[in-house]
Amino acid sequence: MVEIGMPVKVIRPYKNGETRDKKIRTQNAIVVGIYRNFILVQFEKGYKECCRINELWYNHKRGEEYYGYKG
Repeated sequence: MVEIGMPVKVIRPYKNGETRDKKIRTQNAIVVGIYRNFILVQFEKGYKECCRINELWYNHKRGEEYYGYKG
């Protein structure tokens, strides 16, 4: 379960023509708000963005890692 203030990684898809040097591209962020259909995150550089729960990679309280991205 995602909570406000929790550190997460946002999974970014590759753009057309971009070199795929890594299998998964992520950015570090902190959860700022939780809404019905999306989650508001703030990145390290300071800007905020909305994303869905399946685009987040985070740790549960029990310690296991949740990988929400399917693809």
